[in-house]
Amino acid sequence: TVLILVIFWSVTVAIVTDPLNGLAVGESGEVVFGNLWYSSWAGFVISVMLLTSCLRTTFGVDVSGGFMARSARATHWSALFAFSVVVMGTSANIYDADCTIEGKNEVWCKRTALAVSLGTVGTLLSMIIVGLKILTQSPFVLEVSSSFILFVAWAIGIGFITSELGPGAPIGNLYHFSWFCFLCTFLIGSSCFEDYAAAKAMVEESQLNTAIEEQLSEF
Repeated sequence: TVLILVIFWSVTVAIVTDPLNGLAVGESGEVVFGNLWYSSWAGFVISVMLLTSCLRTTFGVDVSGGFMARSARATHWSALFAFSVVVMGTSANIYDADCTIEGKNEVWCKRTALAVSLGTVGTLLSMIIVGLKILTQSPFVLEVSSSFILFVAWAIGIGFITSELGPGAPIGNLYHFSWFCFLCTFLIGSSCFEDYAAAKAMVEESQLNTAIEEQLSEF
């Protein structure tokens, strides 16, 4: 039953937030019916939480706990994957609606294409890293390089996408999830830096202890 709810709300969110349907979101991606927009996303989030709770209590499968215990930043990368998919899908819908017609706005369409590209790259990189975390362990260098590239890309892209002439300027899916992606890349980068600093401190402490032991052995 819970799985059916998740599928139902997934389809509902896809239909309600599609600009081509004209339900909760307008042709430009702006929210025109806030109650419907927020309640659809709330229903989807709650259904996912119910599914996670059901797996934990019925089958003893702690999806989030086991995933987080297995690897650091797993939740952040998973969130970035979900947010990137929304950015990619929403911007692709906007592009199909506004940029495949005569008299299209070139600036608008270029920035929409930028959103599609950032969403696609974010989806692919986060999917690869999440997959590696599930199977084994994701290489730290890969995480650092990916988070740096995505952070710089979103730091630049967020200005073009959510500015006055961008497709994310109206308050809607693209606006919210573009900022979510940017914040996720910042959190991932911060976590990587903290791990690097902690590892560096441990190495320096180990070297210091070794030096002290060598000095003591001379006496």
